[in-house]
Amino acid sequence: MKNPPNRELGPLLLEERERRGWNQRTAADYFNVSNPTISSWERGESIPSFDEQMLERITDFLGLDSDEMAILIVRSIVEWQERRARS
Repeated sequence: MKNPPNRELGPLLLEERERRGWNQRTAADYFNVSNPTISSWERGESIPSFDEQMLERITDFLGLDSDEMAILIVRSIVEWQERRARS
């Protein structure tokens, strides 16, 4: 994926997971999280912790460069916070 579209991280993760033919368990193993965590990310109910290891995995998984990933992170955090404020 080049130039992340104007979408949040969750739908992008879901799209890439399905493109690879992975189930949520496989994705959970790849990201070293639980199935419910993957589900929550994909639905936009939560976002990953953006520690160095997770950033590397997400960047690799989505095929982004560091600039594209930075844009995606900021967009995802802002939209997640706005959604939580409306709840």
